[in-house]
Amino acid sequence: MRKILDWLNGLFGVYTLHRVHDVITVREGGETIRLRVDDDAMRMTQKILLVQKELQAVPDTASEAERQAAILHFAAALFGEEQAQALLAFYGGAADCVLLISSRAFSERIAPKINRAQRR
Repeated sequence: MRKILDWLNGLFGVYTLHRVHDVITVREGGETIRLRVDDDAMRMTQKILLVQKELQAVPDTASEAERQAAILHFAAALFGEEQAQALLAFYGGAADCVLLISSRAFSERIAPKINRAQRR
């Protein structure tokens, strides 16, 4: 049965009902922002794989605007567009801080939850 569902997911883009839920709390200089994660595990995996490729494709000679756009796409894949913009504003436009927080949240909290959700 699992093989059939995997085949259908690949063929038609059908998503499972396995969701990833989390709240990432970021504290900096007495201020706090809470980033909520709530998405389908398979859809989230697909989005993350696409934006990781996009982020890796940004050349070292890219402009700051191009780098920031790629970093925001990565954060948006994890937290949603609105929360990615809020995180950028929280750090005063420092895209490198957004990348650091997003990468740590992904590797330490979100990726393990995606793996658990997909094994169910």
